[in-house]
Amino acid sequence: MENIKISKWPVIVVANYRSGSTVYATHLANSYGVPYYLEPWHTTESRGKKWGPHVNGIKQNFYDHYHSKDSKYILKFMPDQINKLTPYSNLLNSDCFKIKLYREDDIASIVSQYIGVMRKKWWTTSNEITENYSLEINDDVIIRSIYIITRNDFCLHNLNINYDKVVTYETLGTISKTEYVKTYMPDNIVDIRNRVTEIYNNLY
Repeated sequence: MENIKISKWPVIVVANYRSGSTVYATHLANSYGVPYYLEPWHTTESRGKKWGPHVNGIKQNFYDHYHSKDSKYILKFMPDQINKLTPYSNLLNSDCFKIKLYREDDIASIVSQYIGVMRKKWWTTSNEITENYSLEINDDVIIRSIYIITRNDFCLHNLNINYDKVVTYETLGTISKTEYVKTYMPDNIVDIRNRVTEIYNNLY
């Protein structure tokens, strides 16, 4: 993977879902030895039991760092998470290092979103034991996945932001210095991809 020379802080990674943003952000943070914050704002229903202390929906650790004088950190979030409750808009309009990350292959991105939703699991670590599995093909979840990915792609490409770097999932290559790895695909991945493609093409 291409090395990036960061010239100012903080580093903001604005990405679509299922674009390798977690792996990429943690790699940058570990390479520079700085803290990283992965989508530190979520709606109440999506925070989960391990969310921890927060202030108005923002994780406490990011909230404290943001309000300190230390700007050396990596922050990753998605366009649909920009709102009045987050400082994301202020950061995007500030003189920080901005990276845009997306996936060129829409179908692959939607399929990955679908797999994450159906498994209720969004990442895989290198120490996990992989097992064969199959997933139900659910048209409603596919349509929702299409909506999420295409909506965020539209927002990502239409934000009036001057990025310091634009990166695609397809050009990331091998990423070191991170505990995350690619998710193991289900046995019926071909059937899932075919159904996603069929619905996607009928919609557009």
